[in-house]
Amino acid sequence: QRIWHGFPQKFNFDVNVSVFETTIRVLGGLLSGHLLAVDASLNLTTEYDGELLALALDLGERLAPAFETPTSIPYGTVNLRYGIPRGETPVASLAGAGSLSIEFGVLSALTGDGSFA
Repeated sequence: QRIWHGFPQKFNFDVNVSVFETTIRVLGGLLSGHLLAVDASLNLTTEYDGELLALALDLGERLAPAFETPTSIPYGTVNLRYGIPRGETPVASLAGAGSLSIEFGVLSALTGDGSFA
């Protein structure tokens, strides 16, 4: 049985999410799962085709509009389908933004897409 059975194909949902929480929990989890699945020494699966990384890339692209600010410190909330919600406050946490560089750096390294770094 494939380990990703039941996962969505895309994160195309009309829902506002916390950029910080979604990055550290969902994006980080997908990236970690991908790294575990491709590590042959762990022998966790024989039928993995990168679906978790594809989902991570889709989610990263949906979170990316939050970083389109004058300082690149992200908005706190993003809608996964439509981008920045109307009326979203530009007030953001520098410490919170800094910690997201780990997940986005890994996404960039794994996909070869430098826009996430």
